[in-house]
Amino acid sequence: MTMESASELPEESSEDLNDPMIGTVVADRFRVDSVLGRGGMGAVYRACQLQLERDVAIKVILHEVAVSSVMVERFRREAAATARLRHPNIVNVYDFGSLDDGRHFLVMELLKGPTLQQWLVENGPQTAARTLEIVRPVARAIAALHRAEIVHRD
Repeated sequence: MTMESASELPEESSEDLNDPMIGTVVADRFRVDSVLGRGGMGAVYRACQLQLERDVAIKVILHEVAVSSVMVERFRREAAATARLRHPNIVNVYDFGSLDDGRHFLVMELLKGPTLQQWLVENGPQTAARTLEIVRPVARAIAALHRAEIVHRD
């Protein structure tokens, strides 16, 4: 799982600028600064952990997901299980909680660097050997998740 560094983020869209999460403080500890991405379960934001002045990523589940007790429980279980994992190819999870509106959030390490898609656009097709170098750490991460009985759905 990678998050982009500030210098490599796409420009914010008007939708991102109107996002009500921008500028809010989550759990009295994390100031939400910008949108990093959106997916099927929610949005991921760049935020600052105020007391430590540390950049973090916060994943907030969608309202539609928050009303499903099955999906919320899955999110909670995966957050707790991932927080226990220590692996060089898996982000560290720092915190988990819920917002006043019932949505849940997960606070994790903010990784620096381009996404794989950005890197491929810049560097073009790769040799089979280089592709294996890129894929092996991903496979190691997935194997660690499976050993912990976590299925990564992305």
